[in-house]
Amino acid sequence: FQIPSEHQNYIFMFVFFHFANIYFEGINYFSLKEYLALNGQPAPVIEYTDIKKYTSIYLSDEKLTSLNGIEDLKNKKINRLYFHENILLDKSLDPEFNAKNSFSSFPKLEILKLSENDLTSISTNLLQNLKNLKELDLGKNAIKSLQSDAFHDLINLEFLNLNENQLQDLSENTFNGLTKLESLYLSNNNLQNLPTNIFYGLTNLKTLILTGNNIQTLPNTIFQRLINLSKLYLNNNNIQNLPSTIFHDLTNLELLNLNENRLQNLPENIFQGLDNLKYLNLGNNNIQNLTNHNTFQGLVNLLGLNLTQNNLKKLSENIFFPLNSLQVLILSKNNIENLPLNVFYNLTNLKALDLSKNHLKHLDKRIFERLTQLEKLDISSNNIENLPLDFFQNLFNLKNILIYNNPLTEKITEEEFRIKYNLPPDVNLSFK
Repeated sequence: FQIPSEHQNYIFMFVFFHFANIYFEGINYFSLKEYLALNGQPAPVIEYTDIKKYTSIYLSDEKLTSLNGIEDLKNKKINRLYFHENILLDKSLDPEFNAKNSFSSFPKLEILKLSENDLTSISTNLLQNLKNLKELDLGKNAIKSLQSDAFHDLINLEFLNLNENQLQDLSENTFNGLTKLESLYLSNNNLQNLPTNIFYGLTNLKTLILTGNNIQTLPNTIFQRLINLSKLYLNNNNIQNLPSTIFHDLTNLELLNLNENRLQNLPENIFQGLDNLKYLNLGNNNIQNLTNHNTFQGLVNLLGLNLTQNNLKKLSENIFFPLNSLQVLILSKNNIENLPLNVFYNLTNLKALDLSKNHLKHLDKRIFERLTQLEKLDISSNNIENLPLDFFQNLFNLKNILIYNNPLTEKITEEEFRIKYNLPPDVNLSFK
């Protein structure tokens, strides 16, 4: 393959780079810059005989437009190929190149990085026979389509990155056979609908990222049998409704991100069975009421719950009762005017509570009296005019109070407030 003309006049001194790579990688490592330096002057063409001895080839950010001919290496030792940040247009992966099975000349290949090129499609032959491949990075291209069996031979693949492409539709068979896949990144594409069985068989999948698409609905069984999934990102989509049992098979899920969708309500028992869930982000949706006491049923180990910037107006008295392990609760930027007396009754492990930017006027001391582990309380930007004198009495571990932008703070100084409510000097108070 041709070295671009802009490299003809470069002089490279990469002695340290050469030894650093060998030291840290523990492999024979080829880079274009190193090649030019060690040969004394830039050369217009790389001689394949010069790089057959290496086990890793690094040709990143070299403005390469063609890989034709690389299959002639037939190097059975090479296990890493880095071609990211080039301009490998589709013509570089033309039918002639694909007919020769492209990268199949590297049967021991474990890592293949083709991100940040201008690829628009992935054909079947491109990745044929790469049975030892573990990591494949196709992110930040312009891929619009994938042949249904493009990944068919990648039986040992563990990591697949398709972030930031232009994918609109995926075949139900796209990921068939990837039984060892642990991480699948599909964020920032144009996906709208996903086939029901798109993830079927991915029983070792641990991380699934679908952030930043245009997904509106999800089939009820789409996550069925993903028993090892621990992180699921569905944020920044247009999901309006969720089937009531969609998450029930995800017994090992630890993080669920549904931030920035269009959810209006949550079905009863939707999180049932998610005993290992630790972080749930429901912020920036259109949820108006949380009145069903079974909404969060089953989340016995939840540590963080984000409900910021919804349209919440009403909370039922026992809505958070199942969340005894909860440590962080964010209810900011809603339309809450009143809090039920026992709404936080069972949150005895809560450490941070954010009620800022609501429409609260009165706060009964009894609402907070069981929050003995609370360290941070944010009630700023509300309509609070007064607080009971013993309001902070049971909040023994309170270290940070944010109370600014309330009518109360206009009537009294910070020093008067500290004295009136008997606040210790080590409590940080954001007052004005």
